[in-house]
Amino acid sequence: MSFYEEQLIIRKSDLELYTKHKGTTCGHKHVSRCKLLVRNYLDAQVWKVSHQSTLDYFNVIKEQFSAKKYRDTVLMVRDFLRFMGLEWSNRIKLPRIPKRLPAYVHPGQIARLMTEIEKLEDSRRRQQLKAFILLGMSTGMRSEEMYRLTPEAVDLKSATIQVRNTKSGVDRLVFLNEPTTKEIAKLLELGELPLFQYRVIQRFYQQMRGRTSNLLPKHLRKFFSAESDRRGMPTGVKKRLMGHSINGDVDLQHYSALTFDELREIYDRYWGEVRIECVT
Repeated sequence: MSFYEEQLIIRKSDLELYTKHKGTTCGHKHVSRCKLLVRNYLDAQVWKVSHQSTLDYFNVIKEQFSAKKYRDTVLMVRDFLRFMGLEWSNRIKLPRIPKRLPAYVHPGQIARLMTEIEKLEDSRRRQQLKAFILLGMSTGMRSEEMYRLTPEAVDLKSATIQVRNTKSGVDRLVFLNEPTTKEIAKLLELGELPLFQYRVIQRFYQQMRGRTSNLLPKHLRKFFSAESDRRGMPTGVKKRLMGHSINGDVDLQHYSALTFDELREIYDRYWGEVRIECVT
C-alpha cells in the first residue's frame, strides 16, 4: 500500500491537543475558526485520513467555497496534518487566490468612530473603546494582541507595551504616543479585566456597520500602516514596530540594526504629535 492510500485514525483528543497548541500563539477567534474547518474536514473523512482522500475532499469543497474560504481550509487542514506528523502533508500545495488591494482606511473613518464613541452613555464602555481605537490606530497592534493585553504588559512610565505570544513568535515592544498613553492610563484606573473585552468591541463595530464604511478592528492596523507611509516613516522601521516577519529581508536581517532609543525617536517623530483632536 502506497502512502497515498495509507489511512490514519484521528481521535478527538488529537484535535483538542492541536487546538490547545494553536491557542498559545493565536487569538480565540482564529483558533475557533481553525478548529471548525479542521473538524468539518475530519467529519467528512469519518476521522480516517489519507493523502488521496484529503485531495478528494479539497476537490469537492473547491466548488462549494469562496476562494478565500477554500484556501483557508487547505491551509488549516495542512497545518493540522503537519502537527500530526504526516509526511505527505508537505505535498499539499496552497491554492492561489486573486490578488486584491488592501482596504483603504482614511482618517475620516476613524473620526466617525471616535464621534460615535463620545455619544455613549456608559463611561466604562466609552473609555474601553476609546483606548482600543487609539491604541490600534497609533501602534498597529493586531486586534488579537490587544484582546490579550494585561496591565502587567503596560509600562506607562516608558510609554511602552510588551507584546508576547505574537503571530511571528517573537516578542516585541510597542511605543505609545502621549494621547494613547493618557487613555490607556484612564482605562487602567478602572481596574477592569480584561482591559479590552472581545464582546464589547465586536458589538460596537456591529452597531457601526453602514455608518463607518463597515470598519473592523483589524482595519486599525491597516490605518497605522497606511498613515505611517503617508507621513514618510521608513518601511523597515514600520515593519519592526508592527511585528512583521523579516525573513527574506536581507537589509533588516543583516544590516539595519537600531537601538531602543533610536526606534523611540523615529516613532515619536512621526506619531508623537498625533493628537486626539485630529481624529474626533
